[in-house]
Amino acid sequence: MIADTEDELHAMAARIGMKRAWFQGPPKHDPHYDLVPSRRKLAVIAGALELDRRAFVGKLREIRASAGGAQRRRQIAIERIDL
Repeated sequence: MIADTEDELHAMAARIGMKRAWFQGPPKHDPHYDLVPSRRKLAVIAGALELDRRAFVGKLREIRASAGGAQRRRQIAIERIDL
């Protein structure tokens, strides 16, 4: 799960019952949480957008380029996977 800002990311993670210890971020990773299927469902119910791989990578690039860009519409996104 990714978000425009780390604050938004952590807020959504807390909302769906994720532990802060599960956060993965700099310097090794872009800020994100890995989600198991049950948490994915909760994230979508809470408003996360499911994106296909191309759109997810595009969103990640947008976040990197803007460093959180406060003027854009805020989004929380997860990559859609076909199980």
